[in-house]
Amino acid sequence: MVTSEEIIERTFYISLLYEALNKGLTIDPDKYLVNGKPTESTLAAYEADKKLIGKDFIYIFGIGNNHSRGAKETPRITVELKAYYPGDIGLNKYELERSDGDKDGFQTVEYDFTTKNTLLDIHLVATTQAQMRTLHEIMYKALPAVGYIKPYLNDIEEWEKGGIPSSGNLFIQVGNYYDMPDLTQGILEKVYTYQVVDGLIYPKSTKDTLESIKDISTLLGSSISSINLDVGGL
Repeated sequence: MVTSEEIIERTFYISLLYEALNKGLTIDPDKYLVNGKPTESTLAAYEADKKLIGKDFIYIFGIGNNHSRGAKETPRITVELKAYYPGDIGLNKYELERSDGDKDGFQTVEYDFTTKNTLLDIHLVATTQAQMRTLHEIMYKALPAVGYIKPYLNDIEEWEKGGIPSSGNLFIQVGNYYDMPDLTQGILEKVYTYQVVDGLIYPKSTKDTLESIKDISTLLGSSISSINLDVGGL
């Protein structure tokens, strides 16, 4: 079963991030963190690299808290996990499984009776139609309107190998769309709701915990566009 909602959320985030990276329109925030936190030197490097991209720089975030939810930095793509509910496929309550290298024989594993469908909103936020077209291009190349994506299981080297495996993928489809513009600030915002159908994920990572999305604005507790680093406070 889906053992963590973060697996699906992180898969969407990584897919969007790497499509934008391939276009040279963003930078990977993980490279500017030391032990999960920014330092004065890494932050200076982040700001310098961001300036090289200029006004075309695209922010890609997850919803870290209510402050990042309301942030309107543009152009911006935000991944927001909305909800999940029972899927259409029924499963056995208990299964006998044996892990690779396990010499103790089979073990009884308990599952839910059904798979799970997961809903995520992809927010495209821009100030011009040209920016919005670029955001649409990134989204549709990273996330098919209907199709399969390879789940990210905390192993970036394995995920980067490319291609869709013969099994273990996530079937996604766009199920809804709506506009949510901010007329007072002249901001365009389009929201696409993706549905992950009958998610079945078996994490292969040997790490104890799944890495969370590195939302630098949340880590620093300030707007990403005007960061004032307080190393002592971190």
